[in-house]
Amino acid sequence: MTQLIAHNLRFLHPTSLFRELVLLDEIAANHRVTQSALASRAGIVPAMVNNYIKTFIKKGYISVQGNNRDMRYTITNAGEAHRFSLLLSYFRETVGLYKNVKEEIQTKLNEFLAEGIRSIVLYGAAETAEITLNAADCIGLKVIGVVDGNVNKQGREFFGNIIEAPSKIEEIMPDAVVISSSGHQEEIYRQIKQYESRGIKIRKL
Repeated sequence: MTQLIAHNLRFLHPTSLFRELVLLDEIAANHRVTQSALASRAGIVPAMVNNYIKTFIKKGYISVQGNNRDMRYTITNAGEAHRFSLLLSYFRETVGLYKNVKEEIQTKLNEFLAEGIRSIVLYGAAETAEITLNAADCIGLKVIGVVDGNVNKQGREFFGNIIEAPSKIEEIMPDAVVISSSGHQEEIYRQIKQYESRGIKIRKL
């Protein structure tokens, strides 16, 4: 939960319910966690954490023992039930977003199929490529390779594919290279556009 808040999000800003989930998660994992640490995990100021804690106590989600220097929190059965309910709601929403993205990518891949493209290499071994692999499998488009310009990724396995250097594209000989990297698409295109003269199409998601 905390990793999502730690990033600079442009579209998905944490809500009050999401912060409740983060705070209850942290309390469940560490009953001696400080309010300062909770504030850092949830991306809010300590004064706001104090307000959440008061609400949790009032609703019977947690109990508190000790004093300010040695505060101990215990999540109650009611608190655990609320935490789990929030977690399920979070997963439902994120799965829904994943399905929407997958459907959009499938639509794009179907356009490639309509062009006669039957085999592709993905350029960019990251989250978008993962979804693209799944979407391609659903419509019968073969992913026969994954390449990435990051030398630290090369040689690693990526969902059944070994990540190769971009220089391997011609050796793999796909019908097309699909730039699945979400950033620097124009730069990547310029780096590999020479393959178009060798009969390999280049497409962007």
